[in-house]
Amino acid sequence: MDKFNSKISQAFINEFKGNLFEFLCAQNLSQKFGVENSFLNSLSPVFLNNLSAYEKQIRNMEPELIEKLRKAAKYFGESAFGFIEAKELGELQKIEVLGKINKSLQQDRGNQNHEGDILLDFGDQQKFISLKLCKQNSFVNTKSAGAYSIFKTYFPQATNLIILQNHFSETIQSEFTSLIKDLYDIKGLRFTGDFDNQWVESGYSELPGDQERDVRERIHQYYYRCLQDLFSSIVNLYKNQDENVFRNGLLGLCGFSNQNLIQVKCFHVLHDVVEVDFLDYNSMKENLEEIEILTSESKKSSLEISCKDLLVQLRIKPMNKFTVPGLKVNCSMRKLN
Repeated sequence: MDKFNSKISQAFINEFKGNLFEFLCAQNLSQKFGVENSFLNSLSPVFLNNLSAYEKQIRNMEPELIEKLRKAAKYFGESAFGFIEAKELGELQKIEVLGKINKSLQQDRGNQNHEGDILLDFGDQQKFISLKLCKQNSFVNTKSAGAYSIFKTYFPQATNLIILQNHFSETIQSEFTSLIKDLYDIKGLRFTGDFDNQWVESGYSELPGDQERDVRERIHQYYYRCLQDLFSSIVNLYKNQDENVFRNGLLGLCGFSNQNLIQVKCFHVLHDVVEVDFLDYNSMKENLEEIEILTSESKKSSLEISCKDLLVQLRIKPMNKFTVPGLKVNCSMRKLN
């Protein structure tokens, strides 16, 4: 299998794996709370058919993965049951899957919560579980923000909001123009002010990972220069704004725009789960009581913010193709040892 097809195959496996894992975790938790029958009865035939198809595909591609997912979901169920019971939220009435293949349920009910994968309904209150299956000690993605709107979206109360956002946007556009000129010089193409048909027609890929070393290094310089402006803006926000403006922005970037959210990370080694970690809104707020923006290292395309027991990382990335000026800022977190 060539590199391209291998990437596609892995992407499908990851998609199927995530959908199946969400269901298995919800089912295990429903068993623990004694509501499995109502949980299973709430699932639509379309949902169950999709789920069956995904399981079949996984068995064909990685047959041993199914049993590991079942064990991981059981580990989750046992851990989550204890965590939720300790919260004394009352009697659980029902559990529903709100993940990728059950989006119709959210749409039908006008549920705009895009962070939760599993709904826990206690009657007078609801909790949403955001579920992640991730490699041990890895950074876990929380949000992906458009670079041209990140300050408007996550720091709307900042007094210098317009200045910060406009300056960052102008920096990206200016650095992007410089990138085009340099890459066209490297390849001996005629610079016309923007990426035009010359690049593709000359046989060059628009994906950053496909580039030769000299082009790849120049693209990374572009990311780094944009990051430096982001770093300066983040420091400016932290030092010159009301502390709640900055903390609320980080809450959103870290996936906690919903106060009823519980982030659950199932850390695995070769899909054998070794730890289940829980983080709720109040715990996240406590971590944000101790903030330190770490010095941005040379040539890195990410900056890091220490928040007590957590390390928050903001990384500059292309939307997909590097030949368009759009960039995104990915936020991820890792628990400090």
